[in-house]
Amino acid sequence: MLGSTFIYEDEPSRLRALLKPDALDDLDFIQLEVMSTLDFESILGAEDLDWAEGPAVVLDDRRGVSVFKISEAALLYVLAHKQGLDVHQRSDISELSRFVTDRGAKHIYEYTKF
Repeated sequence: MLGSTFIYEDEPSRLRALLKPDALDDLDFIQLEVMSTLDFESILGAEDLDWAEGPAVVLDDRRGVSVFKISEAALLYVLAHKQGLDVHQRSDISELSRFVTDRGAKHIYEYTKF
């Protein structure tokens, strides 16, 4: 099972291109191995934080594509709370942490195909 795909993009209008095949290759992204939205929301637990910040910025039910802006506060919380995760999950968190450290947490989006 593949984990979540995160994109760094400071111009959200460029994310509409994800409706085209292979458009992800033109963006700055990271593909996690095992962790998905449900895992991140579980880490947030009882915290008063939402993983997604508002409605989808891209949503196409016919193509099965959605893109959500990730809450900066929720993302930083998740990156700081990796206790209790298995070795594969910790590896994903480390990769995501490097991605966010290099780019910042303000313009991170999660891309999903369903």
